[in-house]
Amino acid sequence: LIVANALTFNEPGGTVSDLALTLAKRALNLFADKLPEWNALLESTSAVEGAESAYAPLLARLKSVRALDHTHLFQKRVCNRDVQGYSSVIKLPMDLSSIEDAIRAGRYGDERLMQLDVMLIGVNCCIFNGPETPYYNIAIKFLKGALKVQRKTAAGAAGARASKKSRVDAASTRHLARG
Repeated sequence: LIVANALTFNEPGGTVSDLALTLAKRALNLFADKLPEWNALLESTSAVEGAESAYAPLLARLKSVRALDHTHLFQKRVCNRDVQGYSSVIKLPMDLSSIEDAIRAGRYGDERLMQLDVMLIGVNCCIFNGPETPYYNIAIKFLKGALKVQRKTAAGAAGARASKKSRVDAASTRHLARG
């Protein structure tokens, strides 16, 4: 998320953006070596039967994120056959279809994991394509929109928690008034 924010709020090709991309690339390359362990952890924390209703909010959020991809650039996995050299630069590829598959498989026990994968899509695009390309600009727009969806979701969740707390407080007050 730090990299996504650095990219969206700073000049493309500027010092901060370049440093953020360098940091992201190093971190993703290090993390790629741990991918089997990460996948095993996700599999072990997967939800069990009847989880479809639990994933409905994630699928709804994914629908909002998909709507940001006007070019359909991020819908499917990038194929090395179509984009030569991609797999040698991007060690942790991600796309919206893979996120949907992960949601349906119960691999996101925490919505923040999905948010990280959404950000990874845009960051990967910025890493592979330089700031002088239209793809970089598309990725920045996508990241800005995804950050907005995340903030809106977080605000909605905070509002729901506050509403629930006020209902509990009101119920407690009524209970005390009766007692």
